[in-house]
Amino acid sequence: EKAVITGDTVRLSAYTIGENAIGALASALGDAPVAVITGEKSWAAAGPRLPGLKICAYIPYGGACTMETIARTAQAATQAGAGAVLGVGGGRALDAAKAAAQSLGLPVYAVPTIAATCAAVTALSIVYHADGRLDRFIFSDEPPRQAFIDTALLAAAPSRYFRAGMLDAMAKHLECTFAMRGDEVGYADSLGRAISETIFDPLLRTGAQAYRDCLSGRATPVVADALQRVIVSTGNTSLLISEQYNGAVAHSVCYGLGALPGVEARALHGELVGYGCLVQLALDGDAKRLAALRAFLQEVGAPIRLADMGVAFEEAALATVITETLAGPDMRKLPYPVTDSMLLAAMAQVERMAPTPVPDAELAKV
Repeated sequence: EKAVITGDTVRLSAYTIGENAIGALASALGDAPVAVITGEKSWAAAGPRLPGLKICAYIPYGGACTMETIARTAQAATQAGAGAVLGVGGGRALDAAKAAAQSLGLPVYAVPTIAATCAAVTALSIVYHADGRLDRFIFSDEPPRQAFIDTALLAAAPSRYFRAGMLDAMAKHLECTFAMRGDEVGYADSLGRAISETIFDPLLRTGAQAYRDCLSGRATPVVADALQRVIVSTGNTSLLISEQYNGAVAHSVCYGLGALPGVEARALHGELVGYGCLVQLALDGDAKRLAALRAFLQEVGAPIRLADMGVAFEEAALATVITETLAGPDMRKLPYPVTDSMLLAAMAQVERMAPTPVPDAELAKV
């Protein structure tokens, strides 16, 4: 009789990083027919730098990762006879590529063209409705086989995305340690938590300099260091820890704010999450880290108040935000119950915080 194998399999992405990391695609993909899923701007930035590949299909993803997008791109890849999928772009393009490859049982590779998320090394695709509302999460059997973190490509991208990526990364540490508090966790969870320690404090120390370098388009060592923390450390933390620990208050506040009309058009995901981090720290009474993060956000010119995202601190608007926040799936595993009055008080505390002296006044205006 065939033996029954039980157990957990952990797969992490290989990655290549450097000023011409994209050149390593040739040896990774070889002669496999590749379907490229990308966007117009991403392809304009990365396409001319790709090495010679056997591209069998160029599939524009259309700007949104929806179930319709995933089905359409998977069908196009099948018709082209693809043996692998290559995602080139931001988080939504990479998520569409991962979900399409999962549905086809094909290996997927990733070239991020902005550093706003850790999508290049995770096995998760965030799917939206056509109107921009969150639809569902799709989990792949494995993350991209290899990510190509081209520092020259990413340093030349709009720096706002890099800033947003740093904030989203910092949330990973704050949220997973908060959600795990008081739990006896196993090896994978503890390893993921340990990796998350390489994100928050180091980015507090060097993230502003990395952002300055990106503003001038320079792929410096400090930029490469920050990119690995944003993409690799954050992505591997996500892959290793249990789903119940993969989010907490910060992302829930982000999705709560996203329920208000126009907010997601005015603020990037990471910017909303950064504000959510402030709310989580205020809620938890962590005054030291709250002050440090608030100073960092101000230094790099990120949103620090609701008004910065076009939201008024008014009861009617915040009632919707708080309802959506408390209903979020990431609020199910917290170290203590959180009520609407607690959330409102935390948001009020964030709103009342006094400005912090900024070392580089011009940087804060960007």
